Amino acid sequence: MPLLDDARAMAEDLVALRRDLHRHPELGFRETRTAALVAERMEALGYAVRTGGGLAVVDPLSETAPRWRCAPTWTRFPSPRRRGATTAPRSTA
Repeated sequence: MPLLDDARAMAEDLVALRRDLHRHPELGFRETRTAALVAERMEALGYAVRTGGGLAVVDPLSETAPRWRCAPTWTRFPSPRRRGATTAPRSTA
């Protein structure tokens, strides 16, 4: 299955991205770093990305890019750190 093979090939990179995002949390409606990372990754995958307002990442339907969509929840609200977590936040935002 090509989709499953693609997912396996990207697994290590996606785990690293997830850990990075958890290390640098951003408060709700201030996710500019997260949006920039998502846009960068989507462009690397061949999407024609448009950004706006610092938070919006959009890929208009195109004939050349793969066709799938997701609606991530990026909003992060302050919470206590977990002791010993390997992905403890480093941001003070």
